Amino acid sequence: MEDRIRNSENGTEGADAEKRLKCEWCGEALPEDELLKEADLGRVCRRCADALRSRGERLVIEDE
Repeated sequence: MEDRIRNSENGTEGADAEKRLKCEWCGEALPEDELLKEADLGRVCRRCADALRSRGERLVIEDE
């Protein structure tokens, strides 16, 4: 369990864990498919993307 947590913190993948990456804005480790790739910021979670938009920021989400 500890290795799985450690792997999720550094953005790597364990044998039985799905790939997790950190949100560039809040630092939370999430499954890769839950992050959006923003052109300037890198990978951000949907919650942070919504917060940035609510502040008037315009995000450019890249298709992968």
